Amino acid sequence: AINLCEIKTNKAGVVVKFEATRVPQILANEIEIEQVLVNLISNSVDAIKNLEHKWIEISLFERNQSCVLQIKDSGKGIPNEIADKLFQPFFTTKQVGEGTGLGLPIVKGILDEHGAEISLLKAEKHTCFEIVFPYTEALRQAA
Repeated sequence: AINLCEIKTNKAGVVVKFEATRVPQILANEIEIEQVLVNLISNSVDAIKNLEHKWIEISLFERNQSCVLQIKDSGKGIPNEIADKLFQPFFTTKQVGEGTGLGLPIVKGILDEHGAEISLLKAEKHTCFEIVFPYTEALRQAA
């Protein structure tokens, strides 16, 4: 997903960092999860492309029998009145012609199908989306 976004991130001068303390395994459709990441990375680039400091940090780690994926960017967060509408179809903060308002609802739909949850971490200093994938019983026993 990072490679698919490379042209866009390079053009905008955005530095992307990926960190994984351990690469947990989950059962998922790789193409759909890649679509989720491409959408979130692309949204981050659009949100921060005019800032002085432009970076995206993607972290993968384990927490409480779950696989956690965080996508954080140098943005200053999302106001509550907008955050509450982010996953509604056709809601967008982008200019006319730049977005359909379907990206995040599609992301949420894909993650719902995978039994995963996505949330905006409002307490963070920067904009941060967190996806939590629960482990299946088979993966817990194999670990």
